[in-house]
Amino acid sequence: MATTTNITTAHNIVIQYALASVFTRIGAFIIDLIIVLLLTMVFSYTISVWENFYWLVIVILWSFYHLAFEIFNKGTSPGKKALKLRVVNYNGMKPDVESLVIRWIFRLLDIGFSFGMLATYSIVTSERKQRLGGYLSRTLVINTGVVQQVSLKSLTSLPENHTEKISPKISNFNDEDMLFVKSALYRFKAKPTDANHRIIDELFEKICQDLDLDAENYQKNKVGLIDRVLTDYILSTR
Repeated sequence: MATTTNITTAHNIVIQYALASVFTRIGAFIIDLIIVLLLTMVFSYTISVWENFYWLVIVILWSFYHLAFEIFNKGTSPGKKALKLRVVNYNGMKPDVESLVIRWIFRLLDIGFSFGMLATYSIVTSERKQRLGGYLSRTLVINTGVVQQVSLKSLTSLPENHTEKISPKISNFNDEDMLFVKSALYRFKAKPTDANHRIIDELFEKICQDLDLDAENYQKNKVGLIDRVLTDYILSTR
């Protein structure tokens, strides 16, 4: 049974993520359940329980909570986000709405009718730790907090007319340098926190210094420059 999955990013960087364990997924489910229960209590105090509108709100809340969050919050519910879990397709991208709807429909069978027993059994025994809804929708639940490995992959999809390097000193870099660059870019794009902003700023200054580039010319698009350097490097070494 696999414990990790390889995901190839849009820049053809292979990132190996840990598949979410059944215990972590149960933990996320419990967090979401507590949130839904608290919201139900809040609505019970603010809306008369005898009004039809109250029951409509409750039905919508309990029925569409997970579907709405996974569609509009990049594959994560509050519980999943708290435990750094995310629903992705087999390419590591956010699943389309159709896939998420399939997951949601079979949630009733996986978790509702079987009290979670079918989902637990499927996750524990399946190759990719998927419940039935995940298998049919071709989606996975990964732990984004556990990155096992990052590696470069040949960029065969890049345009052949991309031949002019931003600097001839690109060749002074090595694979280890570029793996660090890509890892920093990926973390910044996934979570643009202050700490990741500072890493990008420092990386930008270091690249400009090593390549003898005028930093003032690229201040408005630091990430674009770093992306360009990564692309130039791989094109020059493939």
